Formats: sequence, structure tokens, C-alpha cells
Amino acid sequence: MVSDDKIVTFDSYYNPMLAHIVRTKLLANGAPCYIADEYILWAKPYLNQTLGGAKIKVFEKDLERCKAILATESDLQKQGYFEIDNESNADIVCPYCSSTT
Repeated sequence: MVSDDKIVTFDSYYNPMLAHIVRTKLLANGAPCYIADEYILWAKPYLNQTLGGAKIKVFEKDLERCKAILATESDLQKQGYFEIDNESNADIVCPYCSSTT
């Protein structure tokens, strides 16, 4: 049986451990996903910028659900993994490297 479900990149993280934390949150809430490029980044971290970090892959049909799951999981913000702008309630992005961590 061939599935027509398209797999897309949900998000990418320059810290593979943060990618695992987010993946665990998604899996715990019933959203199937996996991490791509993780092992090469552990072996050769200097390729992080070139590869674009560890990527969380999800089914395209689950993309909005994954966004909703992380929007309700504010404990990642409380633990300091994300820095949030209090006025716009958006992730603060580094102006030099575009990192959110």
C-alpha cells in the first residue's frame, strides 16, 4: 500500500537536544514525527550551519496540529529554551545568526 502523505520540515534546531525535546512533546500528543540530520550533526557539528540544523519532519496533514501542540506547551518557554517577546508574543530571533535559542 502506497501512502500519499507528504513529509515536510516542521522546524529546525541548531541544538539537537532541543529538537529531541520538541519531538517528545509532539509524540506525546499523538503527532508522528522524526528528526533528520541529527546523527551527522553529532558526528560533525561544524556542518550545523551548512545543513540547517536538526530538522523535525512531520506529515503535511499534521502541520497545523503540531503548531497548535507547541503553542499550548509553554513549559519550553518557562525552561528558557525559547525567549518570547512580551509585546508580540513571538519568538525573539538573534539578528546575527537567526537563532531562537
